[in-house]
Amino acid sequence: MRKPPTDSLLALAALARAEGGNWETAGKNARRAARTVRKWPLLYPDRWAEAMRAAGRQVIDDAASESVLVLRQLVRSPSDKVRQTAAWRLIYQRLELCKIELQAALAAAFATPHPPSDAYLIAAFVEAHPRDQLIRLAANLLKAPVPQCLDVQPDEAAGGR
Repeated sequence: MRKPPTDSLLALAALARAEGGNWETAGKNARRAARTVRKWPLLYPDRWAEAMRAAGRQVIDDAASESVLVLRQLVRSPSDKVRQTAAWRLIYQRLELCKIELQAALAAAFATPHPPSDAYLIAAFVEAHPRDQLIRLAANLLKAPVPQCLDVQPDEAAGGR
């Protein structure tokens, strides 16, 4: 039985593939034989898929960074048209990035769970305490006066008697 590759080896091989490299390049990056690395997607499908997602994102981020470098160089061009087009592309790229970040923030805000309901909290409280302790608590509550802030009439406080 062979030992599974480490996450870092999977990442190296996946990055080579995401950058367009063949299996030989992926094997070289991971310091493994190409025939070994070629089997990883079949032997470890979930881990390979995650490594490929991360590598693909890294390749896209690297390409975006390189495009900014090129556009910033073009902004210094002697040609007015080239400078104008490069500046517009830089602004457009920044606006699109802001839209993506805003959408991600909104998605995260709506994905947060709502606070638990009163019914849920009461049920959790009841489940967390032994029966005899709950009975003593109920007896103490029945003896206690109703706080004025609840605005309950005296007969309602007595249970409708």
